[in-house]
Amino acid sequence: MAWNFLMHSLDSSLIEAVAERNTVEIQRLLNAGADPNSEEEGKQGLTVLMLSVHAKRRDIAQMLLEHGADPNKHTEGQWTPLIEASYQGYLEFVRLLLQHGADPNIKDLNGATAISEAVGHEEVGALLKIWQGT
Repeated sequence: MAWNFLMHSLDSSLIEAVAERNTVEIQRLLNAGADPNSEEEGKQGLTVLMLSVHAKRRDIAQMLLEHGADPNKHTEGQWTPLIEASYQGYLEFVRLLLQHGADPNIKDLNGATAISEAVGHEEVGALLKIWQGT
């Protein structure tokens, strides 16, 4: 019971540290065993990796991925960090996520993929098409 409370506390603290963009605390919490796939309560499956994409913090995403964050973990609407990064046109995030195993073929509940959401972001779309072909 005490272990579950400790892990929940670490995960909650990680969510808070990512929201505050506190890289020193994020690293400390990950090293202490916080779950890099933690989800923000009441946010329909919004993970800390997705929060790092929203915050445009590639450095935080890198830390999370290096500690085992799942780049294919999705929200309740099946929206993945790769779909979000593609939609926003964040080329370096797209590259990072692909390098860590993100699947460009995952579809959200509406059938959208990272490629279909990259409309207007030619470099992102080109990278995804190249990656999809490999």
